[in-house]
Amino acid sequence: ELYQVDDLSNEELSLLSVLIALIGELDCSSMPLTQFLIDKYSYLGSFSLSTNIYNSFHNSGSKIMLNCKYSYLNNNEECVLNMINQLLNHTLFEDINAIRDIIVQIKNDLQQAIINSGQQFALSKALSALSSDKVASDYISGYNYYCYILELINQDDEVIINELKQLYDKVFDSDR
Repeated sequence: ELYQVDDLSNEELSLLSVLIALIGELDCSSMPLTQFLIDKYSYLGSFSLSTNIYNSFHNSGSKIMLNCKYSYLNNNEECVLNMINQLLNHTLFEDINAIRDIIVQIKNDLQQAIINSGQQFALSKALSALSSDKVASDYISGYNYYCYILELINQDDEVIINELKQLYDKVFDSDR
């Protein structure tokens, strides 16, 4: 499935990257995380969410899409589709400790990436001056994303939860 997200602000693109990291790591309304993990290894072949930027050859614009990819094991389609529905429509953003832990892990991973290959972050930042899709890319996974994570860590719990819920509802709204 593809979700068009090129109407999101740069900050929302950074938050979307956080949201992607959280989906599948939190309880859903009718499926606790422990049950999801059991079902994931029993029925689901793979599941991933990613943000991709597609350039058009026919015009100068680009599209930013959230891709949901999954595969499932023999004859488990109904169960898997229910699981995906739970993840994309009923994730609960209530466990602030789990949310904060994942945000801190993102920060640590980004810091390690900067240490190991800072030239990639510098190049991404420099290229962002050339086109809007490079700006988006930097906010999705580059230095601006890292800066956003540092700001997010200092936000109040309620602000983090509200921003995540609002973006989740916006991205996965069936009327989009």
